[in-house]
Amino acid sequence: TNNNIKYISLLIINILFGISQYSSIIEKQNLATNYYDAKLYEDALIIYEEIFELQQKVTEPSNKILLETIYKLHELSTLLGKIDQAKEYLQKYIEVQSSYILKEQDAYIDPLKQLRNIFLIEKNTEIVHKIDSLLQILTTNSNTLNQDSLDIVLPIILVNTVDSLITDTEYSQEDIIIDQIKDGLNLLNNNLYTQSSISFRNALNYSDPEVDINYFFNIDFGQYQNELYKSLNDELKTDSLLTLNYFYLGLLDLQNNNYATAIDNFKNYTNYHPKDIKGLLFLGKISHQLEDWLNATFYFYRSLKIDPNNNLSNLYLAQCLIKMKDYNEAINILKLIIKNYPSFDVNYYLGFSYYNINEYDLALKYLTQALLINPDFASTYYYLGLCYTNKSQNKQA
Repeated sequence: TNNNIKYISLLIINILFGISQYSSIIEKQNLATNYYDAKLYEDALIIYEEIFELQQKVTEPSNKILLETIYKLHELSTLLGKIDQAKEYLQKYIEVQSSYILKEQDAYIDPLKQLRNIFLIEKNTEIVHKIDSLLQILTTNSNTLNQDSLDIVLPIILVNTVDSLITDTEYSQEDIIIDQIKDGLNLLNNNLYTQSSISFRNALNYSDPEVDINYFFNIDFGQYQNELYKSLNDELKTDSLLTLNYFYLGLLDLQNNNYATAIDNFKNYTNYHPKDIKGLLFLGKISHQLEDWLNATFYFYRSLKIDPNNNLSNLYLAQCLIKMKDYNEAINILKLIIKNYPSFDVNYYLGFSYYNINEYDLALKYLTQALLINPDFASTYYYLGLCYTNKSQNKQA
């Protein structure tokens, strides 16, 4: 047909044009090389600029063919003292190389998605999390060249360091921990004690500030908690390397108010896992419940040596200082964390501490904020009343 003839004719014309352009590029490359060898750098630069212009017409922006020409342009610009121009060509080199790498990396996306679906069916949340992290990078990396920019922009390159990534993926660290705990509870309810302890141990291999010791303390192990406790103990007797068991033994002891054995188990856990502050926080919490403020303070200080910015450690330490009537130091700690952790407890204890050093206006500020967060805590109203009384505002009191 006429359309087919026209299409074939255009194709032939494009091919012939490409061949002629390619021949022209080869000729210019030979000429530029001769100029370069003769140290006629200005002339060589002009020819390489022409080559680069021709290459851009016949190839896509991410083609690696461009790289050799761009680097020559950088080299010649440097030799001629044109430093700004040299920087521009280096930026262009980085953009083309980065674009090429990103384009190649996109080939991972489809097989990774297929692999993710398989592991999702198998409920292997750890692998799903790693794949999600990679997909997150692949799909958010920009593959657009920064045209006509004088700014130096460093390349975006995929590096497979998934374990150290903190990304907002479908399966966060929090999700994995909670899923492992749920799996453990389901297995426990089906009398599969060994398998349940494996899931519980797996949960401790991850950390997330949202899954703190309050979350663990409120886990309901149900009617089979005694069987779980016995299973965890028996496992330790047969395999001394299962030291994560000490955490759950301590937790079950604490839930049943067996403080002495809880302390022993959490101490064992902390000795074997010194970088995990949860053991220290539980030790501090037990000492706090026993009104042993000095020991509680010691454990919370130790936890802050490991993680100085841990909000819960700082809050608990402030509570101990308040019990020991060191209100000013408690205020310093609470003010340090309130921006990142504006909870009821932080506001309430700030208000309470300011009340105790007769700073009634500041006390009112934080107690009122605490009341807005939780209107059902009677002591907040009580200390608001005392603040207003001390300010002689009896109607408000």
